Amino acid sequence: MSIGVICRMNQARSIFVEGVLTKNFPELDFFSSGVQAVSGSAAIDGVEELAKVWEIELTKKRSSTIQEDISEILEAELIICAEMAYEPAIRLLGYSGKVLNFEQLVNDSFFMPLDPEGLNVDKFKRELAKAAAISIKAVRSHLGLSFANPIKVVTPNSATDSNLALAHAVMEANISNAILVDADFRAPNLSEIKEQGLEVIEFDIKNFDRLPIESITNQQILTHQYQINHPGQILLAPIFTTFLQRLTQVRPVVLLTAPRYTNSLRLSDSYIFSAYTDMISVISA
Repeated sequence: MSIGVICRMNQARSIFVEGVLTKNFPELDFFSSGVQAVSGSAAIDGVEELAKVWEIELTKKRSSTIQEDISEILEAELIICAEMAYEPAIRLLGYSGKVLNFEQLVNDSFFMPLDPEGLNVDKFKRELAKAAAISIKAVRSHLGLSFANPIKVVTPNSATDSNLALAHAVMEANISNAILVDADFRAPNLSEIKEQGLEVIEFDIKNFDRLPIESITNQQILTHQYQINHPGQILLAPIFTTFLQRLTQVRPVVLLTAPRYTNSLRLSDSYIFSAYTDMISVISA
């Protein structure tokens, strides 16, 4: 099965997404192209660096046009367009297959990826994270993949909202009898977790087979046993999907994420969770 990802210039979103999808679905073939691409142009500054940090192998590093890629496009089973406006150009090539665009796939415009060219570093990472997450969702939907039980995500808007978000996540977990996971791989909020009266169960995402999931109670929370400085390495990797699959086979899951921003950083982590669920609550005091 071949799936294409189309953006404007094929220098950021589509080539990054091509790498992410290839990592997550190695059994499929992916390609990318640009509606207004200048053939042979290099990826814009920051794409290769971010891919390296998040351990994504870019299978393509130079742009190509949809006219150059017409044979691949016509043979594709699915085309994912970064914007709705690009579909007519694909249809004019003679493509009659399935087309999805980012606008169709987001329930909240806040998750709609923008063209990252010219944005500062934090915003640049955020937009590529959004594009990757939506594309993972698109492929999972196309393949008919789903989790055995629902996944809810609770996100603090800022670092000062973390305690309120934890309380909300605990409430959600109790209501749905869900497994509660502190999915802030950067730094779990251990002091507030203790104040909530929760018992910490540590796990290692790279070795979670020993985790006694079936015996986890509503008074416990899963936290990662060591800090991960670049959570995209985990959240955009197949191991995280496998982790969620194992948890949801037992019960529903509530994931507490890192905040959207701190005093010094705008974080991209929480946007990636939209790959796995539409049930996302952003908590702000």
